[in-house]
Amino acid sequence: MRTRIIVQGLTVFTHELPTTGAEVEHGRRNLGTLTAWLVSDPGKHGTPVHTHRPYLGFIGRDARSHEPRVETKHWIPAETTIAVEDAGLRPGVFVDQSYLEYVPDLRALHPTDTRPISEILDFLQTSDLISARIDILNGTIRAREFISWDWHGNTPARVAYMDTNIQGFATNELVVDIGDDSDINDADCKGCLVVSGAGMNRVQKRVQPTPDYTFKAELCPRVRTESDYDIDPNTVEVRITNLPARRARASFYGLHAQVASDAAGYRRRDITTSKQYERFAEVARRYDPEQWTMDETMIVGHPFPFLIDPAADKLGGLRAAGMAQDPPHPYGRRAGDIMPAAAGGRLGGHGAAMTSMSGHDPLNTEICPFTRVVFE
Repeated sequence: MRTRIIVQGLTVFTHELPTTGAEVEHGRRNLGTLTAWLVSDPGKHGTPVHTHRPYLGFIGRDARSHEPRVETKHWIPAETTIAVEDAGLRPGVFVDQSYLEYVPDLRALHPTDTRPISEILDFLQTSDLISARIDILNGTIRAREFISWDWHGNTPARVAYMDTNIQGFATNELVVDIGDDSDINDADCKGCLVVSGAGMNRVQKRVQPTPDYTFKAELCPRVRTESDYDIDPNTVEVRITNLPARRARASFYGLHAQVASDAAGYRRRDITTSKQYERFAEVARRYDPEQWTMDETMIVGHPFPFLIDPAADKLGGLRAAGMAQDPPHPYGRRAGDIMPAAAGGRLGGHGAAMTSMSGHDPLNTEICPFTRVVFE
């Protein structure tokens, strides 16, 4: 079976193994267990617009009762593990190039900090700014949705990080893919996805305390029915969100990202004396004076992302017809993965004649991108 873990919101990622000497498959390195550290400032719990709530949702089928389970907004436990129990899967999470290119390394944002990775991990483990820790034991992590601006459709918008020379495109959504379709014609799915954890995360303790909080789900893919024909076959989908409340107006900067640097123990510095910051503050004040009056107090001395020129980042318009070209293979299924001639292989209702609704619509424009720490 396949599992798709979608992650959104303020998160620091670390890896169990260094890149040097790592197992390589199809150009991707296996860096062992992937740990997602969900970031939120507990001091902001009274201000919803600045509180990141760590929630878990999924679409699947209970592996024991076989009943469909479509659930949202479970509190993520303080310590959580996600893994597909399948002897055929190699342990460890492979790192796709898109993850490396579009998720900034905290060490690059703080080049003068030369602490060893062990010290950074220790700081994350004890930081009051980490609300929950999630260990993902297998899969491949990749970037999916870019930071964009509602100007020229969802064209990616170029960002810069304050008080650094780093600029480019960054992602607002990461995906961890696990498994394949090798069991798609079997009556029972091969293995199952196990999500388990215990303990209240730091946000839950303040917002909705539940003594002895535990969570466990053992999931197989949900079986398609007439009422939910758009369910992805042979796939369990898990969604991890760590987003704040939506603002009344979209902001072109992400000051919350500074909390990730604090959570990892990076030293604050004065970032308000540069021409870069002066220009940014001028634009922010002109864009929304009332919002900036409140937000400016959040400047604490760490790099944060902001859009450079949303109006300039646009794709070319429609032109005269060109010739079709072979597109690169997307993630997921390729031609031939599901053989039409195989017994049950066509998956009734998912063939070429089916016109099912598909696609997605991002629900939040808050710029709360990820950061990572990968050691050599």
